[in-house]
Amino acid sequence: MDNVDTNRKVVRRGYGAISKLIRRQEKVAKTRAKQRAVELLADFEAQLAQKLEADEARWPGVMAGLVTLTERTNTELVRICLEAGVRPEFAPAFSLSWYRRGRAMEQDRRAELLAAVQTRIHAMQEQANAHIEERMVALETELLSGTLETERVHELLEAIPKAALALMAPVDPAELDRTLPLPKCYGYEDVRLPGKGDE
Repeated sequence: MDNVDTNRKVVRRGYGAISKLIRRQEKVAKTRAKQRAVELLADFEAQLAQKLEADEARWPGVMAGLVTLTERTNTELVRICLEAGVRPEFAPAFSLSWYRRGRAMEQDRRAELLAAVQTRIHAMQEQANAHIEERMVALETELLSGTLETERVHELLEAIPKAALALMAPVDPAELDRTLPLPKCYGYEDVRLPGKGDE
């Protein structure tokens, strides 16, 4: 009991120094949160670049498949016309073209995802900063009441920044891409393809 009382007296006598330490630790914790935000954005951009690179490698196969589909469709159109007694040269022609889709759309989508993740990361940073401020104020309040021991003060000063940073989790580009709606400017209709998103 005597040791506890002694520690509390030490805390009271050293309140000014400890209060300054709390303020410095608060600045350091917020700086770490800011750095964490930079790291999260860089990690997201790196993952997104890998995703786009993988998608780019798929385009030759997609285009080849569409060429084959177009040829088969036109052959079928000619067959239908012949059966109906229509001369082949009068048969309609089927073709495919991109309208703000494909590679161009992917670049636009990349910009949208980057804007969305910047907003999300900023919100996480603000949440972390709020947590730091609230816990530091609570710590100083307890300190003034004389209910904290010196060792406990230092333990909390180490724990608070860690808990704040834990609120700033990495963002998965694929997850954000699934949850962020496509703008109507793409001419996109929210049609669920078979096997996509089925429960």
